[in-house]
This record gives sequence, C-alpha cells and structure tokens, in this order.
Amino acid sequence: MKLKRGVMQKWASGCRATFQIFVPQDIAACPCIVILCRNPHSHPPPAPAKTPPALKSLFFDLLSLLKWKLADATPRRIFLDTAFVEGLQQALSWDPVRMGRNATLPDLHPSFANLDHVRRLINSMCKDYYPCGTGYDGMYYSAHFNIANADRITRCCASR
Repeated sequence: MKLKRGVMQKWASGCRATFQIFVPQDIAACPCIVILCRNPHSHPPPAPAKTPPALKSLFFDLLSLLKWKLADATPRRIFLDTAFVEGLQQALSWDPVRMGRNATLPDLHPSFANLDHVRRLINSMCKDYYPCGTGYDGMYYSAHFNIANADRITRCCASR
C-alpha cells in the first residue's frame, strides 16, 4: 500500500506541536489515515465555529416565534424574550427547576456563544422577512407596491 502526504492548515497560535498526516492513495481500499503529532499539544482544541444546518434551522424556527419583534431583535433581546427561551427549553427538553437555570443558546451549540455569529444569523433572517429594511425604505416599499395592510411594516408615517 502506498501513502501520500496530506496537508493540514496551520493555525496562528504559539503551539509548538507539529502534525504529519499520511493518507492512503486508495482511500476506498484502506479507509484509515495516520496522524503523527510531535511536541506537546498543551492547549484545548478551538471551540466549534460552524453551526450544523439542523441547529441553524432550529434557531430560525425559534426566531420565528418572535413574530413582529424580529424587526428589533438582537442577541441580548432574544435571550430576554420569554417565548424564545421557552421554545429553546422545549427543543432541548430542558427542565429549569432540575437544571437550576434557564437554557441559553450555548447550551444548544457552542458556536452560539459568539454573539457576533448570533447577530449575523438574526440579520440574515431579518433580510428574508424585511427585504427593504424596517426604516423609511421599508415603509416606502410596503406603501407603494400594494402590499396588504396586515403585512405592512409601517401603518402610518407623518411629519410634525
């Protein structure tokens, strides 16, 4: 069996550990990879940065519970929203009495501990619900393109 040298992305850190990766030429015939580590690896692995698609879908389902409050949603506001927290606890089968606290997004996945990541996901959903925004442009769009009254973002816009 012949092996070829694999390539590993170098992380920007002070870690002195080096890795050598060996991958078989025919991975189907031999589905094993050898990874050799030299020097001590003294730090924990980095926290997961990507959120699995199934958990993103669950997060978007929880955001849809906010309804009209989605227009002003921020990570802090969703953590304080009762419907959102109850939906999260239900999705995790979380018992606040037994656990001693309410569920938080990092309990769902470690990537949700990054508030900038959560903000980006909220903003991507807001763009789907409010393609022209929630300001004057959104009002102009809803008023001038014959959108039903119930679906309009702004009911009245007047100057004083």
